[in-house]
Amino acid sequence: MIEFNNEIYELEYSGMRKALHQAVEEAFNELYEPTDEDYEALEEAHRLISAQDVQGLINHDIATEIFFYQAKETDYLAEALIEAGYKVEKSNASRSLYVMNDNGQEVRIADHRRPAAPTVGGNYQDWEYEKEVIVSDNKIEKWQLEQVGIQLPNEEYFLG
Repeated sequence: MIEFNNEIYELEYSGMRKALHQAVEEAFNELYEPTDEDYEALEEAHRLISAQDVQGLINHDIATEIFFYQAKETDYLAEALIEAGYKVEKSNASRSLYVMNDNGQEVRIADHRRPAAPTVGGNYQDWEYEKEVIVSDNKIEKWQLEQVGIQLPNEEYFLG
């Protein structure tokens, strides 16, 4: 697994490789005046992604501005929570987790507010959670988890 720009990509899946190719292109296009050497490094990165060469990517950079990092399964918040014994439900529709914290309370962890639900009469009602964390940039930090009654060892995790 590769971490790139706060996202984790599992290179064994073609869809994730395609998404990583696109993310690398977007990051490259933001470089100020790339050199021929930078274009060669970009081509090499694409070759490494296609070859599913995790170690090659980790040892590779583009224009000393674009880097790849190795990720492991427990970098995913859901996996770390399950491994630590928490009850976790994942949304099928979005990046949202529902977790029972150390006090038996449900905690919603997501990268967005839950959309309002329609009620009788055509009105909408906002969802309210006693314990909720809205994550930015796909990362959640240990202190944010501790504030909602969840204890995990690492300093940060990826939501999805």
